[in-house]
Amino acid sequence: MKKAAVILGILFLLTGAVFLYFRLQREPMQQLEYSHGGEILENPGQGWYLQCSVGDRERIPSIAQENPNLRLLLLTLDLKDYWELDELPQERLLKLEESLKLAQESGLSIVFRAAYDFSGNCPEVPLERILRHIRQIAPILNRYSGIVTEVQAGFLGAWGEWHGVAYTEKTPQARQARLQVIRTLIDSLDPAIPVALRRPRYLREAIEDGIPAARLGFHNDGLFGSDSDLGTYDDGDYSRSEELEWLEKTLASSFGGGEMPYVTEFAEGGNAIMELEQMNAGYLNGYADQSVIELWKSTQYEGTTVYDYITGHLGYRLGLDWVRVSRKPKNGKFSLEARVANSGFAPFSRPYQAYLMVETDKKVQQIPVELAMEDEDTGRLLAEDIPIEGIDEAQQVRVGLKLTVLPQDPGREEYCVELANSETVYEDGCNWMFTYRRNENGSFDLGLLDG
Repeated sequence: MKKAAVILGILFLLTGAVFLYFRLQREPMQQLEYSHGGEILENPGQGWYLQCSVGDRERIPSIAQENPNLRLLLLTLDLKDYWELDELPQERLLKLEESLKLAQESGLSIVFRAAYDFSGNCPEVPLERILRHIRQIAPILNRYSGIVTEVQAGFLGAWGEWHGVAYTEKTPQARQARLQVIRTLIDSLDPAIPVALRRPRYLREAIEDGIPAARLGFHNDGLFGSDSDLGTYDDGDYSRSEELEWLEKTLASSFGGGEMPYVTEFAEGGNAIMELEQMNAGYLNGYADQSVIELWKSTQYEGTTVYDYITGHLGYRLGLDWVRVSRKPKNGKFSLEARVANSGFAPFSRPYQAYLMVETDKKVQQIPVELAMEDEDTGRLLAEDIPIEGIDEAQQVRVGLKLTVLPQDPGREEYCVELANSETVYEDGCNWMFTYRRNENGSFDLGLLDG
């Protein structure tokens, strides 16, 4: 037994020695510090949204052109003419696909909602028919999973907001029907697409039924409208503050959104910001009733307006804390480690791909790397022995980080993420972080872009 322990001890020491040897052979590392700026960023899949129906799909390109800061569209599918049909006509489904194609061509992301009524008079559609319609629609949304940020559960009630029909009553039969709708959406949609529900009560039902909280989101179209947000918080076992605390804890890896119907005490600046953070707000309707927005634009908060603060924090807001990087390239290679922090209201939960961009005088390399989000607030990037092509002739090497939420087309700048740092330079979808500059002795000096 003692002999085995001695052998294990020797192996441990040898392993440590080998690790230390190779560690010492590496070029020394230097840490670069980055600060988080306060500018408003226009990143994909979040922010103020505008609503457009599939029937008006030809307007999508002009909407994008007329609203250059717009990154998100609420795309609605009106099924009022088809609620008596067991199968949706292919013509209608093709129009949905055309809408998504136009949105992607226009650089927009999508929140989607289908409903059998957008006027306040919803018919009672048989449950099996609803489920068949979901199964027809989901494959089309899946083909555009790179731009579909979220699917609102829809289908039930007026405007698809889950009220005013038998399926939304507080009965065991209604609960089972709702769960079938949620389960069919979850099972039919790409796992990258979350399903947003209209009330925390519905979220609890789904989670109790075994649906992972990470697949769910929350949308509140009565935001700040009353003490219960117009019936959103309708569970007698929870107060408003308890509902928000529950949302903050339970949906830590997901996000929410909604719209504000009118001004109340709950819409006041400090309270609104606190509650938006608790519900992990990623998007708000910026084109509906303007009274709340005007209030926020006229109210100061932490050196800016409430409106600008909210605009700057809807969704994720990523920035570098630091980068540890090889002080000089060795044998034409460098290594780095970086920490990324998220200061937005919502987590960075969309599928994404990270690339290190390495630019010399004659060439730009795009190298896939792994950026692992450890939780909703922090992420870490580790890349070792990155080769620099053309380093022998280069006078300068520039290194950047590109993040895209559309990995199948990483060249689309509209789907790349800009970091919230003062020291980085954002160009063509890349956040340039630092440079190596050749000095008079022929070696390289490391520095920030303004250094």
